[in-house]
Amino acid sequence: MANTYNVTFTTTYSATNVSENADITWVYADSPPPKTPKQMQQDAYTEYMSDKAKVKQARIDRRDEVIASWGIDQTLDLSQLAADFYLLYELSLSEEDEGHFEPLLYGLVDQFASYTDMILGGELRYIKDRARSRKDVIAPELWEIFYAKEGEMSTRHEYWDKWREFRAIHPDALQWAADAFNTFESSGVGGPKWANIADMLRIFLDGTITPLMFVDFCWGLEHNGGTYFNKVWSNQVKHVLEANLNGAIESVLAAASPGIRKFYRSKR
Repeated sequence: MANTYNVTFTTTYSATNVSENADITWVYADSPPPKTPKQMQQDAYTEYMSDKAKVKQARIDRRDEVIASWGIDQTLDLSQLAADFYLLYELSLSEEDEGHFEPLLYGLVDQFASYTDMILGGELRYIKDRARSRKDVIAPELWEIFYAKEGEMSTRHEYWDKWREFRAIHPDALQWAADAFNTFESSGVGGPKWANIADMLRIFLDGTITPLMFVDFCWGLEHNGGTYFNKVWSNQVKHVLEANLNGAIESVLAAASPGIRKFYRSKR
């Protein structure tokens, strides 16, 4: 014979900010009483948190996919690379680096150019809020493709992806980006600082400045602000840049890779 249980309960839980009253009837054949309202509330909250975690992981996976599409290696240890860079650069000035500096330089410049290009697209997402009244001086291609439709993209990495596609078909995109940043009407995002970053990437790519100048420019952005590389690389590199600037060679050596540390000491 089936057992019937009638339960009336009121429950409120913060997971979804839902409050509700309900009359529920359970009918079970040879079964124990159903879960209490509190147990049901706990189950609902557990399911909510599980779904939330899945959404978060999907967003992380998508972000990683976009970063990889730019050819960026998220596993780089920038603190170690900065130390190796400046130690080998010093040796290269007296031609004592034995050919080690140039491969490191070109590896870094590829990563820094791709990273800089990518994050420009993320910063450009503020155009619709900060440059709306200057729409007439922004390249129409830039405005139309990215920002004509409100709510078209919601996350930074989706702008990174859209910018990659845009850059591939518009040779003047970096100049348009610099012009757009200069129209921003408030501080904090965009503005002349980001216009300068776009210009520096453009003149590096057209050969006006050297790979060494561009890499040093990027290190300088991190040194002066402390957050330039934080969209991808979380390790703290600023202390190495400070040590190098202050001539604290032992601190730089401590951050270097074991092989470069040993190599440098063999020369000094």
